[in-house]
Amino acid sequence: MKKNVFTILALLFIVMVKSQCSANFGFVINANGNVSFTNTSAFTSSNVIYTWNFGDNNSSQNVDPSHTYTNNGNYIVDLLLHDSTASGLCISNYTYAISISNATCGLTAKTNTYQLNSNTINFVNASTGTIALTQYTLHYGYVTPQSYFNSHFNVVHTFSAAALYPIQLVAKNSNSCTSVYNASITVLSQTCNLIPNFGYTVNGSNVAFSNSSQGTSSTTVYYWMFANGNTSNAQTPPGQNFLYNGTYTVTLFATDSINYFCGSLITKTINIINAPCFASSQFSMVKDLNAMPSIVWNAIPTYSANVVSAVWSWGDNSTSTGLFPSHTYSSTGVYNICLTVSVSCGQMTSSCMASNISRSEESLQMASVKVLDLLSTLKEESTTNKEIVLFPNPNKGIFQLYVKESPLLEIKIIDLQGKEVYKIHTMTNEGFCRINLPEHLEGVYLVCIEGENLKQKERVVIVKD
Repeated sequence: MKKNVFTILALLFIVMVKSQCSANFGFVINANGNVSFTNTSAFTSSNVIYTWNFGDNNSSQNVDPSHTYTNNGNYIVDLLLHDSTASGLCISNYTYAISISNATCGLTAKTNTYQLNSNTINFVNASTGTIALTQYTLHYGYVTPQSYFNSHFNVVHTFSAAALYPIQLVAKNSNSCTSVYNASITVLSQTCNLIPNFGYTVNGSNVAFSNSSQGTSSTTVYYWMFANGNTSNAQTPPGQNFLYNGTYTVTLFATDSINYFCGSLITKTINIINAPCFASSQFSMVKDLNAMPSIVWNAIPTYSANVVSAVWSWGDNSTSTGLFPSHTYSSTGVYNICLTVSVSCGQMTSSCMASNISRSEESLQMASVKVLDLLSTLKEESTTNKEIVLFPNPNKGIFQLYVKESPLLEIKIIDLQGKEVYKIHTMTNEGFCRINLPEHLEGVYLVCIEGENLKQKERVVIVKD
């Protein structure tokens, strides 16, 4: 009997311990749908995490949050308390229904339109102040209105004839929060007779180009891509120098600045057989901020295409052979790092750089150097049938892709440290698709494009004003 009483008391003790904290809150409804919440939970500690659910698909982990509702209505607010430690001594939640009647509707309906080809318009949602449950009704021309529940709707419609058409987009967050956008669009019947073409003359390692494209006009724009890494927007580009013997591709993309989706490309192969012997041993050092608090430096070499061997001298009486080695130092100091490169035509060259190698206070590990292999990801594909063209490049974060086949694409943007910073699934229309990157992206990135029987990587340079 005593044993049973002891067991019951122990269970009661556990329940009491588990229920040490008690969730509770108060609130004040301010102007324009803003609510200030006051956390009045009892028996809490510094280990307690507060999770608020405001009932409109928004949440917070602040102790005393403030939240603005954009629509009038009734909302169930839930506060959950739980212990961040393994013991889990605090688990409690409290819910309360609040009524909002003074919310300010910040919804603004808008749709952008782009003419894809003859009589065909692409409607892209550009509304602001939307929520996850926003409903859209799109009227275009004199056809039956279409309804959508996806804020990223992308509608393509081909009109029966070229004319001026009215359009209307109605966006609705709730019965009391609705916005209407009215406009008119001019649909053009456009034909595309643009056929890009070019000739070239090889003189040693220098190549001169001539533009022989057909169907051009004063609104035709050009984009040249050379396998030496250069690009040009000139009708006739400057001559190009290819440092090494080998086979190189040159691509010309021609499009119309008014009928932007009228365009095509041509790729030709150039064979260089009399280039002078040249070797490059230049490299740069960039600290890897993603490795903090460990100190890791990335060495980025600019190997030439005809590189045969490389020797890295780390300045501490040790060396490494190979194109992409790594090295960890045993003590702090300033080290003179040198790279010696040999190329297939017999030339050898060296470059050195003094680097301050030190250990951080937060890390017990010594600093290390990793030589990055960017050749495999950033080099130009040596193919006469280039599947994808990215233009313009450089750009301000908005660019076009022209894809010969594979209408469904997965596009990933990766920084030079290998971190994925953007990903989207999209479809092409007549081989084109438009990419609009987040505003914070700036610098050099790798664009990885995958589709059916298609996998390609392109380097893109994003330069903001």
